[in-house]
Amino acid sequence: MPNSVAPYWEAARTRSRQLRGLDGTQCDVLALIYALIAIDDGTAIDDISHWAVRYRLLDIEQLHQDLSALLPGPLDQGATTVEGGITELYKSRLDELVDDQGQYTRTPGLEQLFKSDLEAVVSERGAFSGRAPLEGRIWRRWAALQAPHGVPYEDTLPSDELAAYDASGGGRAHVASGKTVFEHNVQGLTQALDRLLLPASGAPLLGAKVLVTGTEHRGRSGRLSSVTWTIHDSNHLCSEPPASFKVSFDDRRDTADLAPQDLVPQPEWNQFFAVVYAGQPMPLSWNASVLLVGAEPDGTWQQDAIATLKDGWQSASGRLVVLIPHRADGTPASDENSEWLDDAYAWADEIILDSTPGTDVPSLLKSEGSVSLEDACDRLILQTITPDEPTRTWAAQNAVPLVHTPAEAAAAVLKRLDRGMHRRGGQRQVSLPVARNTGYLYWRDALRDADRTLGTATTQWAPRNPDEEHPQWWALNARIRHPDHHVTNELVVGRTNTFSLVICRRRQIWTDSEVVLLRNPNSLDAQPKATAPTLFPLQLPTVDWDIAFFRDEGKRTQALQELTSELGLAIHKDQLHGMGLRPESNLLATQRSAVCLELSEEELYGLKARQGAPGETGLLKAIEIHRVADLLSTRVPVLCDWATLGVITRAVVPTSPPTSGDVTDLRL
Repeated sequence: MPNSVAPYWEAARTRSRQLRGLDGTQCDVLALIYALIAIDDGTAIDDISHWAVRYRLLDIEQLHQDLSALLPGPLDQGATTVEGGITELYKSRLDELVDDQGQYTRTPGLEQLFKSDLEAVVSERGAFSGRAPLEGRIWRRWAALQAPHGVPYEDTLPSDELAAYDASGGGRAHVASGKTVFEHNVQGLTQALDRLLLPASGAPLLGAKVLVTGTEHRGRSGRLSSVTWTIHDSNHLCSEPPASFKVSFDDRRDTADLAPQDLVPQPEWNQFFAVVYAGQPMPLSWNASVLLVGAEPDGTWQQDAIATLKDGWQSASGRLVVLIPHRADGTPASDENSEWLDDAYAWADEIILDSTPGTDVPSLLKSEGSVSLEDACDRLILQTITPDEPTRTWAAQNAVPLVHTPAEAAAAVLKRLDRGMHRRGGQRQVSLPVARNTGYLYWRDALRDADRTLGTATTQWAPRNPDEEHPQWWALNARIRHPDHHVTNELVVGRTNTFSLVICRRRQIWTDSEVVLLRNPNSLDAQPKATAPTLFPLQLPTVDWDIAFFRDEGKRTQALQELTSELGLAIHKDQLHGMGLRPESNLLATQRSAVCLELSEEELYGLKARQGAPGETGLLKAIEIHRVADLLSTRVPVLCDWATLGVITRAVVPTSPPTSGDVTDLRL
């Protein structure tokens, strides 16, 4: 069968080189497609549209069959290894440097650099000799495209192994990718054409950040990885507009084909600081957010506050977002921005409120239409140059800091934010105090490990005592998206993770072992013992551990020493046994870490002597020592709850002895 590509080859190669961004091999593939279309459709090379080429790229297998029918060259001469394929591609490039008689035709003086390789290429032309040397060169290119494609071996290594590989001097050059050189370059050519066609059609570019607003993926974000165009099989053409996009999601390693109307392109925000006006898309992730509210829609105080916030933000790993409840042109927000205002109020970690003299603060708080800031006093800072007496009174009654300048307000906000906490997607809706809670952090990570994502969240409850930096307890209304894309609405209740100490003396019969417990410090402990309810029993010596406790081993060791010293005990390392970390309950988002401290007979006797003694204070005033058998008893009053009983049993049962090691290790 004669080769019919040759008459079109030079024109096809010339035009293929006009498309910027293609390497030599991709130009070869594009030239072959131009020739195929010219033969099949009778179209001149210069008249072939990019849409016609894009249509042929839809089905790689069919394209390969069509080209194989046109190029019946000796494919048995092709390479069967990655390295062999690289050599063949090199030879096909050298073949361009000599004419039909084997004479070098390029820049004089460079022939000697390739002399031996050129001689080998010319001598091999017999295997690729079609009806003319040009056809043989085309066959050679086609044969080289059938070779296995490979990627550099070092590109397949994780970062921790790459350094060792480099230090060893390397070795393996390439690893087969599972594709042929032809398939790899068709994919590259497809992406190059799509990058050219998308802007012309007014669609977002590949790699663009998008937010999903429809289907079961609503609320998720990701990047566009590929596009499917409208197809016209009768004309062998694709056309605009795009029929769908493939989105690679941020929250999980999955993808979905989605219609353009279900996607909203997102700006590429600065990774450290962003100012967002009413109606503009909010960044899809941040470490902290601040809402600026005032009587004047576009007061200069806002610019002063923004400048101070930008200069003072020190987090090198996260973004601070400033939310402005008016349009970028200074005009007030309209009714169509009501959802944006609701989100800004609900999601802001801190709020700076500018009040002019004589303004009634509560009325100003209500003046934002659908936004009400009356419940936001715990994250509010009031800024006024000359506060009047009603303003001072209101701020004092609501425990709202009162400052005089925008710079002071911004500085106060930055101090409370510290470095914030990274949150993405639905996590942005979790208030910062809750996001810093160790119970929440473990729940968030467990959700990720289970391949589930937080779609939306509303903080329902996060009470905080005046002497506490973060709330111990919290509750969220959460929409959870599962791997099969169904969504559940859940009330998630959690608390700060805890660190408990099991102080015991083991006996040969494990139920005779004795354990030190504390009376519950809440108000229910004041009830008479005989009528005390069984739901509020004794507890183990326990402390809460916040992020500082989690990050600092010294703080963990210090907490352990404070617990034991308050009981009059001097701990020794060989007395301590780590018991690991477990969920407190499947009903609460919290983890408990436990350590077993085994007492000597003398230490146990000393504690018993002080149990209930008059004049004792602190923990010694609250201790009770009981046998495990009594703790297991179902007689009223029940002495401890199931969770506490489980920790104690883990410590004393001989079939499951605690392990030695780092007793302050809080890792999962």
